Amino acid sequence: MKIKTQSFLLLAGIIIIPIVLLSSYWLMFHQRQKLGSDVPTYEEIFQEKQNLTSAEDWERIRSFISRRPPNMEITVFDKATMEVLYSTMEQFAQGQKLDNRNLLQYSMDNSDRYFFQMTTPPHLKESTLVTLIRSEKRARPLRSRTEYYVNTVTIISVVILLFCIVIITMITRSIAKSVTVLEDAAKRVTRGELDKPIEVRGSNEVISLTKSLNELRLAVKENRDKQARFIMGISHDLKTPLALIRGYVEALYDEIPASPEERRQYAQIILRKADDLEALINDLIDFIKVDTGEWRTTWENVNLADFVKEIAKRGAEATTILKHNFESEVNLPNDAVVQMDEKLMNRCFENLFSNAIRYSKEGSTVVLRAFRDSGCYKIQIEDDGIGIDKDELKNIFDLFYRGTASRREKGSGLGLAIVKSIINSHNWGIGVESEAGKGTVFTITIPA
Repeated sequence: MKIKTQSFLLLAGIIIIPIVLLSSYWLMFHQRQKLGSDVPTYEEIFQEKQNLTSAEDWERIRSFISRRPPNMEITVFDKATMEVLYSTMEQFAQGQKLDNRNLLQYSMDNSDRYFFQMTTPPHLKESTLVTLIRSEKRARPLRSRTEYYVNTVTIISVVILLFCIVIITMITRSIAKSVTVLEDAAKRVTRGELDKPIEVRGSNEVISLTKSLNELRLAVKENRDKQARFIMGISHDLKTPLALIRGYVEALYDEIPASPEERRQYAQIILRKADDLEALINDLIDFIKVDTGEWRTTWENVNLADFVKEIAKRGAEATTILKHNFESEVNLPNDAVVQMDEKLMNRCFENLFSNAIRYSKEGSTVVLRAFRDSGCYKIQIEDDGIGIDKDELKNIFDLFYRGTASRREKGSGLGLAIVKSIINSHNWGIGVESEAGKGTVFTITIPA
């Protein structure tokens, strides 16, 4: 049960329990009042005997009868004539003439079962009416209205207290148990134990916190694995050119190349490898800046149609120089405006065009399409090159990942990782469709 629900139940109980108990008391009291609702009125009894008592005094007697407890029975008679005026006892009927000896004998015969009290109401000073009260000995003693109020309040307080103790205990145990498990889980995450899932049973709000902590655990684990892959990738890509540079430097140091021409050739190789190292380091710096947000993007409102036409112009220039064909289909509204960092986006499309050209044969065609679809703007870059195997598609945006075909080409494996980071930094989406030997299509989706 959710903590919010338990708290609501606690509040509802505090409000409802007194209402229920007070309603029960009122019904009980009201039921007692109904016991005297059949008492005849003054006119019905004293129409011809008005000298016995006044209408006001009889109403007081009726009020007393109506408030009597269920175990009390009353007979009202005139002490002068001994005539029964009203009775709740089946032994004495209205209009019956009583006898003192019979009353005494009846009281003695039933003294083991009943209490008897015969009295003249103290507030009826000039009346000749007498009330005979009979109550069962086994019944609980009569209580005053004050006692009923005190007992009712006491019962309500005890019930509310017990109810609150039960609910608060449930809430406390639920929270304490969940917090203990979460504390142990947080310690495991701090120690780097990230493989074991965090499990907390129940349905309260702590479960949401558990899910968030599990997501954090997985994110930390992914970042740790990503960092390990990053270091391994750097080590691998830096070792190769460094090993070649070291080998050629040692050859020059040992004066292995005899002629000036050979020494110049060795030096040129060293310079190319140094350039490769510099390009790799620059790519790494760019990726880290984009991936960590250190390269703070400056978003501006940019006309998307004009932007796409500009990158189409650059794409056409690049493909023409490298003897490829280029086609563009731009079908965007002239008033289409999106927020972007133009510098980052130009870098993104340069990488995509570079890949399309690099993995396509000379004379092949690169196509740029831009259009609106299902409430989004889409930009596609398509080539008819070597394509990508289906098994490799899911990994092409990973850091340092290079597919089977791309290993034959020069590159660091950072290009598409940088593209993915730039797209994600703009809250856009990127997808890829490809088939080995039939080309590749990259699709960038921009919310309209």
